[in-house]
Amino acid sequence: MPDDPLLLPARPLEDILDIALREAVPLFIATANQNITGCRAIAIDRQSGVVVCRAGAGFLDEDIHYIRIATITGITVRVTPAAAHHFSFGLMPPPPEESAAQQEFDRLVAALRDQLRQSAGYQLSLIARPELFDLDPVSRAAWFKDIADAVGVVCALEPVRKKFQSNVDQIMLRAGDNPARLGGSTLFLESAPGITAELLKNAIEVLL
Repeated sequence: MPDDPLLLPARPLEDILDIALREAVPLFIATANQNITGCRAIAIDRQSGVVVCRAGAGFLDEDIHYIRIATITGITVRVTPAAAHHFSFGLMPPPPEESAAQQEFDRLVAALRDQLRQSAGYQLSLIARPELFDLDPVSRAAWFKDIADAVGVVCALEPVRKKFQSNVDQIMLRAGDNPARLGGSTLFLESAPGITAELLKNAIEVLL
C-alpha cells in the first residue's frame, strides 16, 4: 500500500484539514447549510475553530470562506483528477466560548482590516494566524499600528496604490523573521522584532 496519509479515513477531522492545508488539494466540504466544491484550505484557526478556504465552484478565486469546523459533516479530498477520498463525520461539539482576550484580539484584527481596506480602497482580505494570539498584547498592538501606518503611506500615492491593488488580494499576518513577503496574491507580514512602520513600508514597496 502506498505511503499516503489520505488513505486512512479513521482520522480526526482536524488531521484531515491539516493534510489538505499542507498538500493544497481541492476539497468538497459539506455542512448543514451549504456545500462548497473545489475550494482549497489556506489557514486553520484552532483558537476559534475555523478553517479558512479559498475559491470553489461558483466563486471567484479571491473569494474567502470562513467555515466553523464544528459545522462540517463531510469532506472529500480530491487527491488526483481520478482519485478522491471521502471522510464523513457527525457534527462535532462547538468550540468553547471565546475568552475576553480572544474577543479583544478579534476586535483588533477587525479594526486593522477596516483600516487597511480604507487605505487600499477595496475589499482587501486579512487573515491573522492563531499564533499571533500568544504575542505580548502591547507589542502586537504596536505592530498592528505599524502595519496600518505602512500600508496607508504605501497607498497614499496613486501609482503605488494601483500596484498594490493589482498585486495584493489578501494579507496574512503571522509570526516570523521576514517583515514582508509576496506569495501569489497574498502579502505575508511577519512580526519580526524591531520592525517599524518605515521599514515595513520599504519592504512592501520593494515587492510591488
